Amino acid sequence: NWIHRSLSIADAYACDSSFTEKDLNRIIPHSKGKSEVIHLGVPPKAIAQSRESGLPFDPSNTKYLLHVGSSAWYKNRKAILTAFSHLLKNSDQPAVNLVFVGPRLQEEELTDETKTWMENNKSRVVVLNHVDEPDLRKLYQYARAFVFPSFVEGFGWPPLEANAMGCPVITTRTGAIADILGNSATYVDPANQREINQALLSFMNN
Repeated sequence: NWIHRSLSIADAYACDSSFTEKDLNRIIPHSKGKSEVIHLGVPPKAIAQSRESGLPFDPSNTKYLLHVGSSAWYKNRKAILTAFSHLLKNSDQPAVNLVFVGPRLQEEELTDETKTWMENNKSRVVVLNHVDEPDLRKLYQYARAFVFPSFVEGFGWPPLEANAMGCPVITTRTGAIADILGNSATYVDPANQREINQALLSFMNN
């Protein structure tokens, strides 16, 4: 309520994405004509410096897909896990793993099918709860693809960081993602599991 009242009397508005600006103009009609999109920046691509890594594997010698984010429902990690199990069942990708940077998988993120699949394929899914910046940059640099089928984002840092590090991105058009990545990403509908499955399958097969 405090934020809403404050927004109603502001003279100018800076929004970090067109997605946010549309929401602002809808919620605060007074803001129309007084708002502007100013995107946030990400560091340029940089070569990871030689140092002792805290990762449990060597990214440069590992074939993996990557996701960075929380276990919140809108991050849609459930769809990633479903698409990954579908990938392994329907393509010749025996050596690829799935790496989550974030909290451990929650019960609500698993379906009965993926729970059973996880029990039989524990080594294929790696969850890294604490990763420092140099190791995160290394994960971005060597990932085969960054998968981020989020339902909603205020801005959307991870896919922008991945793209800045040269990693191919499969994501959605929410937040500032489509504003900034334009045609350099593969976009999917976060509510369409079949579309996510097919995007990942097509990407890895090609």
